[in-house]
Amino acid sequence: MKKEEAKPKPEADTHLVFVYGTLKKGFYNNKVWFPDATKIGDDSIGGYVMLDLGPYPAIAKVDFVGAHGAFGVTGELWEVPHDSYMQVKEMEEGAGYTAVQATTDKGRKVEVFAMHVFPEGNYSWVRKGKVEITERDVIPF
Repeated sequence: MKKEEAKPKPEADTHLVFVYGTLKKGFYNNKVWFPDATKIGDDSIGGYVMLDLGPYPAIAKVDFVGAHGAFGVTGELWEVPHDSYMQVKEMEEGAGYTAVQATTDKGRKVEVFAMHVFPEGNYSWVRKGKVEITERDVIPF
């Protein structure tokens, strides 16, 4: 018997957020930033890749298809109260992430924090000072 996922509440004062890294259940940032949030279930979003930034991951939108097909990122959906969401957004934006709209593979409209400004570091996907993500840079999952 398949476990039924929680249904999001129809309240306008919450945000449906897709998380893929340290905001997932069981990780430190989830406990700190989502104390009043409700996990809706697992899902994935296509057209993004996960990148290794060392202590934490980031996702970025890509416009290429890998050798094994289109890319995507698996994560969790959380219904987050507006006040908590605004605090998380401020934290994520301070780290170089941007809140973007996405549609999950299950057809849900969500907000996800994607990286557009990368912190300084020696990344294989930064070539000649420009971000050039290729299939070899993607974290397998």
